[in-house]
This record gives sequence, C-alpha cells and structure tokens, in this order.
Amino acid sequence: MGQSLWIVLVIIALILIVGGVYHFSTMGGWVGQDTEMQNSTSTGNQESNTALNSVSNNNTNDTNTGGLTPSGPMHYTIDITGFAYSPTTLNIKTGDTVTWTNKDSVSHTVTSDTGSELNSQLLSREQSYEHTFMTSGTYDYHCTPHPMMKAKVIVSWMRI
Repeated sequence: MGQSLWIVLVIIALILIVGGVYHFSTMGGWVGQDTEMQNSTSTGNQESNTALNSVSNNNTNDTNTGGLTPSGPMHYTIDITGFAYSPTTLNIKTGDTVTWTNKDSVSHTVTSDTGSELNSQLLSREQSYEHTFMTSGTYDYHCTPHPMMKAKVIVSWMRI
C-alpha cells in the first residue's frame, strides 16, 4: 500500500508540473517579461489573425506564437494601396490598436460609415492614422474622396 501511494503522488506531481508549463506558455510567460518578447508575441498573433482572415498584412516579422493568444492589447496594420484597404476585414479585441498607412500616390481617408469613431485627416503617401478600439462592434469605414473603397474592423469584447 505504501508504494502505491508514492506512485499516485508522483503521477499527481507530474500532472501539476505539465499543467503549470502549459499555463505558463499560454499566458505569455512571467509577469513583467521584457517588452521585446511581448512585442514579438503580439506580432506573431497578428500574423495568425491575418491568416485566418485570408488576407495579407505585409508583416515582415516571422515570429509565431503557435496559435496562442497573448493576454495584452495588440497592434495591427492596414495598408492603403491600389485604392483598397488591405486587409478589407480585420478581427480584433477591445483595447487593440490599428494603424492605417497610405501606400498610394494619391490621398485617402479612414472615415466611419456611421458615427465618428474613425475620422482621419486626408492622408498623403506614407502618412498614417491610428485608432484604439475600446468598444466592441463592427466598424464599417470608407475613403471620403473614393467612396468605392470600403472595409471593416470587427471588435470582439474580450481577449480569452
């Protein structure tokens, strides 16, 4: 009976160790980890989100989180190129930030279809507009001078 008890205790200890390693890896590491690691994790998940949307985000960082979602706010980029927003649909969480950068030789805007959530100035080539989304919902937007240019950001309430 004594040997069986030790075997059970060893099995329980192994389960706790494996569970702790899994929890550590899914929560993004130790609290207070350096900013460079947090930025590479956010960028990797941005690539995963973009792949899920079947669009390209022109991100040159090859860091990948293996499908794990970091717990903090993330930063996404949308390029304005060829009279279109790329990606045309972006799924994010509340607290995340999106930066639009005009890559075209003509000026464009980022303007909400309804309301005033998104309201950029006229962006010349290489100028950017940034917005942090604090409320969940679907944000349809367009370019004021070129109304055929349309896209949307879908904001989910919380990061899981």
